[in-house]
Amino acid sequence: MRISKPPHQRKAELVTAARRLFDKYGIDKTRVSDIVREVGVAQGVFYYYFTSKEEIISAVIEQVGAELARQADAILAEKKAPFCQKLAAFIELYLSLIDQFLADDETSLSSLDTNALEQNKLVGYSSTLITEKLLQLVRQGAAKSEVTAAYPEETVQVLLQGLRAYAAQKLPSRHLIYTLTEQSLCLPGGCLVQYSDKKQVF
Repeated sequence: MRISKPPHQRKAELVTAARRLFDKYGIDKTRVSDIVREVGVAQGVFYYYFTSKEEIISAVIEQVGAELARQADAILAEKKAPFCQKLAAFIELYLSLIDQFLADDETSLSSLDTNALEQNKLVGYSSTLITEKLLQLVRQGAAKSEVTAAYPEETVQVLLQGLRAYAAQKLPSRHLIYTLTEQSLCLPGGCLVQYSDKKQVF
């Protein structure tokens, strides 16, 4: 006999399952039936907690965003790590946000451009969460003369927009992203690349 679970726990299970499936198969290829099968409940249970697939997409985006916000604040608060290590960690946060909603076999962001809800919410989170906090970090670096580019904040915004446009056709490698960031911000060559294959933990 199946044990009934508290509503908040069952809803959390559905969100966790959706998040796992979005990460593996992408949003477009994940169906409500896949989510309920992953949890092991009837489809009616899903619609007790969510009115549509779009609603659970929003729930996953908000959950991922909240986690990344905490990580971003931890990076900004870190006093001892060198600027390049902290900047590399921010790049990883940005990549994590996008990767969460792409299938493992996707080679561009084209699938995210087909759904207005996904695109708007993801763009919103990437701009308000990652970009604004990244600009705070760049200001910190500029204040300490660790960033010597003439217009560092404007450079970051142009760089992110350019990478986003490039990724719509082909996902850039981490090495390419790190190298372009180094060159754009006039950072010492290799200062970011050295972290490109390492997990940044703060």
